[in-house]
Amino acid sequence: MKAWRQTPDSVVAKSVSICGFSDDPTSWHIARHDVYGTKFRMAWELRSHDGAEDDSGSFDDCESYEHIMEALDDIVIED
Repeated sequence: MKAWRQTPDSVVAKSVSICGFSDDPTSWHIARHDVYGTKFRMAWELRSHDGAEDDSGSFDDCESYEHIMEALDDIVIED
């Protein structure tokens, strides 16, 4: 199940803001994490600069978007 891939970038940004996260994603714990931080920062940077969101608020099926989603799929949070 990867229905979250259809979530518009504007919804992600709004959710981040409403949850009280800083506007600077590099200050988030996951961005500074020694194991997951690099992949997260790379994926977040690509997400914000790839221009994958069209005027309708949905993502195009572009190669860079797929690359980001695959990178995020590789992140495993361990206890």
